[in-house]
Amino acid sequence: MAGAGPSFLTLPERPAKPRAAGLTHVLDKGYSLDRVASVLAAYSGWIDVWKLGWGTAYVEPALAEKVRLLRDHQIKPCTGGTLLEIAWLQGRVDEFFEFATWAGFECVEVSRGSTDMLLAEKNRIIRQARSLGFEVLAEVGSKNPGDLVIALDDVMGLETLRRGLRSDTIGLGIAGVLGPCALRGRL
Repeated sequence: MAGAGPSFLTLPERPAKPRAAGLTHVLDKGYSLDRVASVLAAYSGWIDVWKLGWGTAYVEPALAEKVRLLRDHQIKPCTGGTLLEIAWLQGRVDEFFEFATWAGFECVEVSRGSTDMLLAEKNRIIRQARSLGFEVLAEVGSKNPGDLVIALDDVMGLETLRRGLRSDTIGLGIAGVLGPCALRGRL
């Protein structure tokens, strides 16, 4: 195994960037620019989306440099959903989109895992984001095991769909720890 790494598994061929399927996304929990550069030096060929989670984009001192570095590696920078949820709570969604545009984000995550946002409001924000040219990442389900898992009848036109699980949750796929999820409509 010297040099090339292990070869005992048969893996599907990975399409070249920009990929439409088999996307890999990184959750940035407030990483320094040096740490981001180090991760990209080793793994940029595998990474498609880099999400600055939990509002870290709002306080990131090297935001412009980080976004530029990600774009240089053909990785889409994305805001985390919590920042948009806070903006929504404060009635500042338009200002959030102005910030995301100014900062150079290509993607925004629209979530409602930390607020009491109604699904209809989430869908309105998704439509607004798309009309402004953003790719939208959205959660399906809930971080609260007592909540019902929703059908996606009203969430239309999303390029990327991901399960709304915490980063430390064990369980992958559409039928994860919250049970099966019905997917209907155009995604």
